[in-house]
Amino acid sequence: MISQIFAPVPAAKSRCLSTFVAIARQSLPLPLRYEPSHIFAISGLTLLGFGFMTDSLTRYGGTMIAIGWASLALAFLATLTQDKLVYGRNRSRLIRQLDEVRRSVGLDDSILPESLEFLEGAAQQWERIEHSLQSQVWFEQDMLRSRIGAAAHGAMEDIVVLECGSTREAGLKDDDADRVLTASVANLKVLADHVDATSSALSSYPRENFLSNGMDPSGVGPELETLEQCLAELEAGKLN
Repeated sequence: MISQIFAPVPAAKSRCLSTFVAIARQSLPLPLRYEPSHIFAISGLTLLGFGFMTDSLTRYGGTMIAIGWASLALAFLATLTQDKLVYGRNRSRLIRQLDEVRRSVGLDDSILPESLEFLEGAAQQWERIEHSLQSQVWFEQDMLRSRIGAAAHGAMEDIVVLECGSTREAGLKDDDADRVLTASVANLKVLADHVDATSSALSSYPRENFLSNGMDPSGVGPELETLEQCLAELEAGKLN
């Protein structure tokens, strides 16, 4: 995971965005995390390794070697043609492509300046939420913490797809995409504000024991109610 997140090209203007793109790729299901050429290459090398080690011990060694060479051949063909392949959901492919760009040349010089500024601003709000959720008071409210993290990640992913992708990735027409994009950015900032406010309230409300152990914090009702409303809006506006 460290090698995936590490960016060879230092990110200055896209620090938060680059972090999100790397984490978003790691959050994809394993088969959608890699390009077809990567999957075939890893499979081929693995089969060749096991095949050569077991060739003298079992009759299946030769079979694994043959399949391994075939997988490497498919990896080579996939490398030549994978830009033309539609592999996995379109948004998954877009995230993979953004992460490859991040790792090779960096996002600072690969995204239009106005789009980069817009996306980095949204990613800063996502990062605010992530940092707040690392405090001890949120680990005491694990279910709510998980919902907030998922809602923030989903909103930021929608923003990236809507801004960087085409109609095919977003699944929306231009007018609808603009409306959802504007709403997602606004809701993400509002969520960050409410998470900060609730964090402060959770840290200071009076209680018998310091640890709430997952119990509903009765001393911060208004803050939690407002936070719940914002979460509901984000969850309802999530793209499919």
